[in-house]
Amino acid sequence: FLQAQGDFTPLLVLSMPLFAIQLALLYVLAKPSAMGYKGAAMASNITSWVGALALAAYVIVCESRRPDETERRWGGFTKAALDLRELCKF
Repeated sequence: FLQAQGDFTPLLVLSMPLFAIQLALLYVLAKPSAMGYKGAAMASNITSWVGALALAAYVIVCESRRPDETERRWGGFTKAALDLRELCKF
């Protein structure tokens, strides 16, 4: 959603803390716990979920506070977008 809107800043700002979280999780889950590659996969999965939830929170909280740019942003699905008759014509 954010990339389609041309808003890359949240992802760039979030990437460094996510990298630090993933390094910490990799160290805890893969090395001392003897989980090995399963711990590494778990660390990657946890980091991906944290990033997705953080970006969703950004969209919900911050994007709703931009009244000046709201008109040019995607407003979500409408019934017209999901009309099967119109889709078949496409």
